[in-house]
Amino acid sequence: MPKPKQFLKENKKKSKHAPSAPTTADEYLAAGVDFEEAGEKWRGGDAAKSTRFFVRAIDCYEDALKKFPHSFDLAYNKARLQYELTQHPKLLQQLPGSLLELLQTAIESSRYALKLNEQNADVLFNTAQALTSYVEALQDASNATDPLPFLEEALELFQKCLEYQELQHREFRVQAKAAAAQETDTDDGGVSLTTGSTMNVDSEPAKTDILRATIIEPVTNPSLLDTIIAQLRTLSLLCSLLPVPSGQALQFIQDYATGIIEIKLDAYCIGTGRDIESALARDEYFAALSDLQFRNGLLNVQPYFDIIKQLYSFPTAQSNPEALVKSAEARITFHNNVLLYEDTLNLSWEALSTALVTLTTASKLPDVENLAAVHVLRGDVEMLRYQMGQRGFAAAKKSAEVLLKNAEVFYRGGKNVARAAAEQGVEGEGAVKEGLVKGLRGDGMGMQGVFAGMLAGSQGDVVEKMIIEAVEDGVVTREQLQGLGFAA
Repeated sequence: MPKPKQFLKENKKKSKHAPSAPTTADEYLAAGVDFEEAGEKWRGGDAAKSTRFFVRAIDCYEDALKKFPHSFDLAYNKARLQYELTQHPKLLQQLPGSLLELLQTAIESSRYALKLNEQNADVLFNTAQALTSYVEALQDASNATDPLPFLEEALELFQKCLEYQELQHREFRVQAKAAAAQETDTDDGGVSLTTGSTMNVDSEPAKTDILRATIIEPVTNPSLLDTIIAQLRTLSLLCSLLPVPSGQALQFIQDYATGIIEIKLDAYCIGTGRDIESALARDEYFAALSDLQFRNGLLNVQPYFDIIKQLYSFPTAQSNPEALVKSAEARITFHNNVLLYEDTLNLSWEALSTALVTLTTASKLPDVENLAAVHVLRGDVEMLRYQMGQRGFAAAKKSAEVLLKNAEVFYRGGKNVARAAAEQGVEGEGAVKEGLVKGLRGDGMGMQGVFAGMLAGSQGDVVEKMIIEAVEDGVVTREQLQGLGFAA
């Protein structure tokens, strides 16, 4: 997901001699911004110190809102900062409460700011982002809360945001055109007339109250593209979560996305240099949509496979690690969807084999992110191919031992990379799956050693959850777990 839009710089007021006890809304705002800037200063080196400054900023905004509950600037800054902290893992570790709880707080604050100004594009965007992040966190936490209302609200807010942005964009273009025409008239020797107050130079200037001006930045293509991409990614998430049959919801998604993709995506991408990002968001949506259409019986296996093959094929895709990983994930999803259909093993084998190649290519690129997770996913692909052999597919059955050996190497590699990067979740997943593969290869002692080490650290519940997820992902079967001595 794109990062939340930042608060306009002109509203982040600095004060070298800020009073120790703010009394006005502006003074509280300036004090909170000072704390934020201190937090930014330490964010790269001392996460704990940085977080303390950010928390002081939130407390400052919160105290101010008790005195000035109608200040949009204070409410916006508080909500924005609460959400931003949830998007930085190192800072998140310093905060009390779970990710879901922190996102709930950020959503409540965003909704409060939204009530103060329902036409502000930034707060509309940020509230929608917080809602979408909350749904993603729900899935990671296996929470039973229904995610669909949150995504519906997010899409509605994104649409309102885009409408206000487009209105402001049109107004700015009209004003710019008028200003250019006026300048041309003046250059031609004409007289430029301006409306507004005038002052008699022979008289004393009139005494007026000091007015505070707020600079409104023009809405440009990058801002519009931010919203378009966020909409597509939210639609992709919605596709993955809808139950079958999806009914009117599927038609809503297609109607919502059609204008975005056919008219706006390319138009707003002009001049941004973000063609790859746009292509990724578009293909991610089509991958999710084809998955949903297939599950609803609207696509047959071969057309579904043909769509997946065409995605992520833009010119620079082979050198883009994100495109390669997403391409592999789309193929894995295809395999899982057609698993129970007859006469699909050849297509599944082709899909998984291509997925392995793309993941291997991605793992070797210097700018790959989440390398540990990529290695673990390579292990998953080899295990999915191994399981095809257990169903009688000749090529997989013949290579069973090689596939198991490869999977073990990939899982161990992911575990080690994650350990070096302090990514405990991925490290644990790699270790659990490595242990399971050791067991399947007949190395009972090795398997017991892996699990004994993890269980010694009081990670029993975590291990159990990861084993359940391995079964759900098709990496191992319940019968195989029983054969290894686990309760299935």
